[in-house]
Formats: sequence, C-alpha cells, structure tokens
Amino acid sequence: MSTFKGLIAAGLVCAAAGAWSGCESVGKGTPQLFSKSSSEDSSKRTVDSERRRYQTDRDPSAARWLLAHSVRPHMTVKEINDVFGEDGTRVHDDTWLKRGNGYREDDTVYRWGPDKTGRDIYLVFRDKRLINFDPKEFE
Repeated sequence: MSTFKGLIAAGLVCAAAGAWSGCESVGKGTPQLFSKSSSEDSSKRTVDSERRRYQTDRDPSAARWLLAHSVRPHMTVKEINDVFGEDGTRVHDDTWLKRGNGYREDDTVYRWGPDKTGRDIYLVFRDKRLINFDPKEFE
C-alpha cells in the first residue's frame, strides 16, 4: 500500500471525527469523500468551470475533479491556491494528521474548504512542495 493511500490526510479527510461515519471506503481504506459526477461529461469540464463550481457551490465533485486534473506532486501552496481560487489555511495543530504516517515533524499541512458537505481537503508539504499526492486517487 502506498504511503498516500495509508495516509488519509494527504488527500482528503472528514472535517470532524463525527463525519467519519459518513465516509465511504474506496480501495484499500482510502475514504471516498467526494462522489464522481456521472451527469457531466469530463471532456466538457475545464479548470475554470470546476473552480467556479467549487467557489460558488462548494461542490465536492468539482474539488475532486480539480484534484485529479490540476493538482500535481511538488506544487507549491500558491499554485494550489490558484487551482482552487482560494487560499489554503495553515493547520498548526497537525500532529494528529502526521503521526505514524512517515511524515516529518517539520512537514506542514494546509487545509482548503469546507465543501458543502462540511468536508475539508488536507494536503501535506515538505520544503514548500506538495508530497505524497497521487492525482489518480481522485479520478
């Protein structure tokens, strides 16, 4: 199992412990927090259209599409801010996220969201670059 799949925080986690019961599992224990939109043809979706949908509707499928199609390993926080059209928030109390998952104490965590279901996106950075991220996890 990849480190990414083993660490929920590198992708998406529920906003609160109580929300865990609402997460569906996909694959090897990675929670499915955003449903795929089958009603829209992926070829007609663009970064601009999905960013707008995420910003205005807080649509979880738009966030998932952006993660799959626009976010890449080694991006900076600023680059990801540009993808989502909003600034991520630095998570200072991030020990719970990094413990036992191969992360270092000096790794930093940023949060985007919440979406309209109350869920946040947590991404982990080392030396100011996104780590342990695989866009295929969100396709």
